Order: sequence, then C-alpha cells, then structure tokens
Amino acid sequence: MSSKFHVDWKPSSTAQSSNEEQSLFPSRNFEIEKKNLLIKEVLNGVKDPKDQIQYRMVMNELAIYQDVQYHPNLLEFKGFVINDKNPPSIVFKYSGEENLLKVLRRRRSLGTVEREENGFVLVDRIENSNNQESIDRKDTDLCSDLTRYALDIAEGMEYLASLSYVHRDVALRNMYITSDGTVRIGDLGLARKNERTTCYTIRTKEMPLSHHWMAPETFEHKKFTKESDVWSYGVCLHEIFTLGDVPYKGVEDMLKYLNRGRRLAKPDYCNEEIYEFMKKCWDANPKDRPTFADCVSFFKEQVKKQENGKDEARQE
Repeated sequence: MSSKFHVDWKPSSTAQSSNEEQSLFPSRNFEIEKKNLLIKEVLNGVKDPKDQIQYRMVMNELAIYQDVQYHPNLLEFKGFVINDKNPPSIVFKYSGEENLLKVLRRRRSLGTVEREENGFVLVDRIENSNNQESIDRKDTDLCSDLTRYALDIAEGMEYLASLSYVHRDVALRNMYITSDGTVRIGDLGLARKNERTTCYTIRTKEMPLSHHWMAPETFEHKKFTKESDVWSYGVCLHEIFTLGDVPYKGVEDMLKYLNRGRRLAKPDYCNEEIYEFMKKCWDANPKDRPTFADCVSFFKEQVKKQENGKDEARQE
C-alpha cells in the first residue's frame, strides 16, 4: 500500500521538462530525497491553490492511484506530498515521459509524404525546410509506432474498465510516452468508479468536460459509461493517426453533427481496416460499440500484420 510521506524537493538539473500544453495541472520533474536515495520523479499538483475544482480533481486522482495496482500503461504512482507550504501533489516515477500529443505534432512538423502499399500506409520523410538536416527517407516504422500506441492505450483502458472505472477524459493530451516508447494513461482526475451501476451521471457542471471527445449519450443525458469511454478512445485514435490533428475542426454544434450520422474522416496515417474499426467505436448505439477487450484484440492483430509485412519487405 502506498504511504504518505513528506519530502524536501529541489528541481532536477538532469530531468527533462514535461509538456504542460493543454494540461490543467503543471507537471514538474524533481529529484526527491527519500531514505537517503535520489529518485527521479514527477510531481503533478494543483495549479491554483484557491481553485476548489482543481483541488477535488487532484484528490480524486490520488484516491484512484491508491486503489489501482501497477500497470505498464498507467503512469506509475509512487506517493503524494501534502504539507502546509504547498498544495497537494501526486508523485509519479519519471521514465522519460512526454505528452504524446506534443510528440506526434512535433513528428508531423518534420514533413512527410505517404503512399499506400499492400493495404498499409508507408511514409516517406522529406527534408525539413526549416532545419536543413537530412531526415531518413522511407520511414515505414511510423504507422507501426502509431498502431502500438493505440494498443498501449487500449490495454490501459481495458485494465481500468476491469476495475469498473470510467475515465471520462480519454484524449491524446492525457497520454504520455516513455523513453522506451511505451504509452501510459494519465490525468485520472475526472475518472469515477461505477461499482453498483453501469453508468455515472453528472448533475452539475462542477468539472471541465471535453465536448469533442464526448459520446452523443453524454451530450444528451450526461451519462458516462465504459461505452462512452470507447467512443472517446475512437476520437483518440483519430488524433493518433492524424499525428495530433484537432478533431471536428470548424464544427459548432457537435450534437447536431453527430445525430446526422456524420463522423470524422479517415486519417492519413491508417489503413481502411483501422478506420472501419474507429467508426465502430462511434456507433450511435453504445451496445454495438466494441469493448476495450475487443480493442486490444484488434490492435494486437494489426501489430502482428504490420510486423509480418516488414519481415516480408526485408526478405525481398
């Protein structure tokens, strides 16, 4: 069981700064001295000590991390800091995490040209006009990387769903990638545990919600379920395979748009099979959407197909 501990911290001179773009809370890297050991950690805490909404979200997130076990696709909880001088902060192990949204947008800025071959999108990088260094061409690993990211998120969400948690904010801005390429889910401040019911219903607007990732039933009835998380996961997939594009750009009335049967267009960096699976996540009937177990199975198969495709290409 995790225990409360008090620490004196100092900014780490070696830790890389975490991305704060589009994040409610500041994340800072520190070396925390505990039992005479220096451990590189990340603190995620309240940005404004007077903001009670932020305070409740941090305390809710803390309760969840104390409830769940270690999972490779969740940020690794180490403890928390509460004292008279500072607002509460959650302590995570630092494994080189960066915000995945920022990483993909940076990768997109390199400039790429894609082509389809044998049902897969292959990517040829081109030289960046803003920075004259040569970039390796024929980057066929890009789509494999994106597919693995989708699988990592699905596995983390499958674990949370198995514990009856509804995340309520499945979006790329809440995903983090480690130095070894593993994607971990973070920002559980909006998550809720539905042990006795199949859904969580909000009756007040006490917490910020991201409309572009919300399912139609959440718009209409303020209900959050595992199925609405799957819908949001589908939007997150769209973000991944567009290298961080903003979903529904220019759409003003989201509910009207969705009720007319309209959906996000096929991303540039996925094949038709993956796009068809995305659309299943956006089925108007929540019960017809795949489960997170289905998402894991689907993307495991996609990873396998892409690995086999690369093996065949090498043999040629």
